[in-house]
Amino acid sequence: MLIAALAIALSEPMMDPVELERGAVSARKGHDLTKTLGHHCRGLGRWHDGIQFRTTELAVALTPKVVSRWIGWLQASNRWGQDQTDSAWRNYLESRHTGLVILVRLTAFPKEPILELNERLPANPRDLTNLSFEAVQSNVPVTVEIRATSRRQRHEAADVLGDFWLHLAEPTTLRPTPTAKYAYPIGDYHAEYLRLCAATTSTRGTLDLRILGNRRPRTARFKLE
Repeated sequence: MLIAALAIALSEPMMDPVELERGAVSARKGHDLTKTLGHHCRGLGRWHDGIQFRTTELAVALTPKVVSRWIGWLQASNRWGQDQTDSAWRNYLESRHTGLVILVRLTAFPKEPILELNERLPANPRDLTNLSFEAVQSNVPVTVEIRATSRRQRHEAADVLGDFWLHLAEPTTLRPTPTAKYAYPIGDYHAEYLRLCAATTSTRGTLDLRILGNRRPRTARFKLE
């Protein structure tokens, strides 16, 4: 039993100290968590605000490197001690046994006029319905399940972006402290937040996610190390 337990312990990834420090530095600079994750967030779709394109649709897979940086941000933001930091990592390791968690933010925004040459078209929230998900790990299809969803509707784009989509993270110790107060769901800016779980067969290689719906397919590739 001791040998088996030791083998399991040795197979578990360690918290990455480099990524942990990067997250902490980013928090001390006042960056929000979405910005902290940087290139680990994969862009799924863009929206033109009338002046320039902005990436509003994102996905992030909770791999060890991502979570190490994430915990570093939480540690600095919340002034965690070492015990809290270690506890967050242990909770993450336990959650990995049920599959790879992927957080997704999808949006439905109005089409803004470009240089006032055309009319503003309202958002179509039906773009956030009839969604299905496919995933392939190293050329092998894997099952993807929706574990949680949340919808947000506001008058301004900024009020549905930010870190709200990361509040569906599992384990719960990874969730940022809520900063926004409740507001009635009215406005022309819509966002759908989802927590997916992919039944990955290995912690190595890549995972390709494909999201199908009423619009063109959205795709993202993640490195699992």
